[in-house]
Amino acid sequence: MIERILFVEAVDPDRDYIFPGAGIGYLLTAVRKAFGPERFDLRMTPRDVEATIDAFKPDLVGISSMTATFTRAQRIARAAAERGLPVVMGGMHITLLPECLNADMRVGVLGEGEEALVELLRLAEEQGPWRDEHLARVKGICYRDATGALQITEPRPPIQNLDSVGLIPYDDLPEALEGYVLTSRGCPYRCAFCSSSHYWKRLRYHSPEHTVQAIENAARAHPGDMIWIMDDLFIADRQRVETIVRLVRERGLHERYRFSVAGARANMIDDAIVALLKTMNVAAFGFGVESGDSAVLASLKGDQITIEQNIHAIETVRRMGLIAFGYLIVGAPGETLAQARRTVDFARRHLDGQFHMSLLTPQPGTPIWDLALKKGLVTNDMEWERLNANYQWDIDNALLVNEAMTRDEVRQIHAELVAAQKRAHAGAFVREALKNPLPTARRHLLRPRESIRSLWRFWKRKRQLY
Repeated sequence: MIERILFVEAVDPDRDYIFPGAGIGYLLTAVRKAFGPERFDLRMTPRDVEATIDAFKPDLVGISSMTATFTRAQRIARAAAERGLPVVMGGMHITLLPECLNADMRVGVLGEGEEALVELLRLAEEQGPWRDEHLARVKGICYRDATGALQITEPRPPIQNLDSVGLIPYDDLPEALEGYVLTSRGCPYRCAFCSSSHYWKRLRYHSPEHTVQAIENAARAHPGDMIWIMDDLFIADRQRVETIVRLVRERGLHERYRFSVAGARANMIDDAIVALLKTMNVAAFGFGVESGDSAVLASLKGDQITIEQNIHAIETVRRMGLIAFGYLIVGAPGETLAQARRTVDFARRHLDGQFHMSLLTPQPGTPIWDLALKKGLVTNDMEWERLNANYQWDIDNALLVNEAMTRDEVRQIHAELVAAQKRAHAGAFVREALKNPLPTARRHLLRPRESIRSLWRFWKRKRQLY
């Protein structure tokens, strides 16, 4: 009988836990809603997994994994299997490449996991250890049958009422998730490099009331004053955003917290939406700028975004006193050194150091993945760490889809971007110090611990773009 369940997010323990997923939090809530708060002993950990397994002694291990962390997920599954524990795999990677389910993994959940996990747990209560004939009736999963053949069941429809999944229990999650909210699932666009729309199928929203309650819960668990809205495209439904802003202001949250909208899109930015969100105390917008070259931008995002729209969006946000943060990509198929340098020039001219730069990385389910597959660059049994674009550029080992630039040229672009970012940040510090010398000195003298932390973070990340 299943009594204790350990949930693991497969992240690299040697890197900063920068971009955690919220999925496991929703799973914890779903299990408690379905079975009551005391039925299962539920725990979640991103690190020290084997030690946690040995100490906690779970009856079931659930693992969530992105593509870049799937090798680690495989190691965790092996450690659980060696201890005789069944493993349920979830997350984007197994959803988009179910054939990666191996003998150490009993079940893979394809897509949203809340309803599937609850059904699997009910099945275990009623029938005992999962048998193939029982799993065959569970929608939205995959498993290996007695012969080792992969079986994929009927798809499970997307959850219609997102509010029904409940609220994330922040007290049970790592500190990295504090101040982090998701108010929707999915994206209406189909960028060539992004697997989000393929995973979520279609865009769905939490209600404004649910969203503001989630913000309040995140704020209570978060010691800082910044709340991150991590949707793929928070501003897609303007009428909904207007209601959220009104509710935030009615509850006075805008007086206590600042907000960062991580997912915005240049063609949806105008004075009205920025002014509206400014009244909610939104301090920053994140844009998928991607490239400073028109042809490369079109290859990545189609004909719906132009360089001029990106510039207009950035200038609009900054004119109103907010931060415009850009996400940039180098290494698109066919991109030349000259085209990549246009992205460097764009960053210097328009982003003032506020950007994150990634190497184009093939993700399952996308056109870029299909291209890499045709070129023989990716397989279903590869070193998945080579597809990690989030933490730092390991250019020597990175998988390059683009054949128009050499690794040395990519390395040079990286160096130019790092230099541009450091100059911009140093310049901003000097300008602040010259403009407000006494407040700047006082802040660092009165808050030495925070200043030391900032220097430590800078030293740790001096070879990466953040």
